[in-house]
Amino acid sequence: MFWKAFKLIDDCPTAESAPRLATVSTSEEWAETAQNLFDHGRYSQAMRCYERASKPRERDVAYAYHLREQAKLIPAPRRGFSDPARVQAYTEAATAFQKSAAASTIKNEVLAYNRIAGDCYAEIGDHAGAGA
Repeated sequence: MFWKAFKLIDDCPTAESAPRLATVSTSEEWAETAQNLFDHGRYSQAMRCYERASKPRERDVAYAYHLREQAKLIPAPRRGFSDPARVQAYTEAATAFQKSAAASTIKNEVLAYNRIAGDCYAEIGDHAGAGA
């Protein structure tokens, strides 16, 4: 009653008279947000938005970039040594990029994803994988 007296709140007698506070986003809006996040390097968030936009191919590409970013966080070992966690991280990223290349029908994307997969393999010294 205090808030009503000072007109700090509105009394809505029915649900229909209440203001709409939230709306459902469309697939296009989710895709636009995902692209913006992707362009700013926020790959894990872009993945979720692409999922909401029903764009599995784009989600998989964002996932591949996310894996590569995670792999980059693992420091390179001293020369002559190998870090199994680093090898696994880069291998997973390379595999994800190869999967994205195989799913694409756009020649420039296929080339770019295969090049990045090769770079991931080269980063861990897997020259056979890098050349494949």
